[in-house]
Amino acid sequence: MNRVSPAILTVLSLAVLSSPAQAYIAENRVEVLPAGNGNFAVQDTRGVGPMEAWCAAASYAQVVMGAGAADRVYLMDGRDRGSRQPIIYTLTPSDALRAAGAGKQSLSVSVTRDGYNLTVSHARHFCTNPYFDD
Repeated sequence: MNRVSPAILTVLSLAVLSSPAQAYIAENRVEVLPAGNGNFAVQDTRGVGPMEAWCAAASYAQVVMGAGAADRVYLMDGRDRGSRQPIIYTLTPSDALRAAGAGKQSLSVSVTRDGYNLTVSHARHFCTNPYFDD
């Protein structure tokens, strides 16, 4: 029987743990990265609009994190208007974040109002937007 030495296992474990987080590419070609503590960041490298950002966030939540259609995705750290900073989302909001989003729903989709939230199902509908197709 072949045995792997503990030193080799340690080196392999450290290599895996220290490798950069794997990017997820949503169906609308928007990149999403883990942001620690179960949060995730939608990257804005090409002028991503709110519908595209929510599509990517919901896709990541469902495909990578195993969220169900009725689970809510919360905007945790929105971007400033006109910026291209990453947009941070979570499936596990703090009480303060949940309170910030209470009663703040509107007909327009926000990537600037922390606490704003949508169900995974609702946000995934933005993935079928014909404007995403080339």
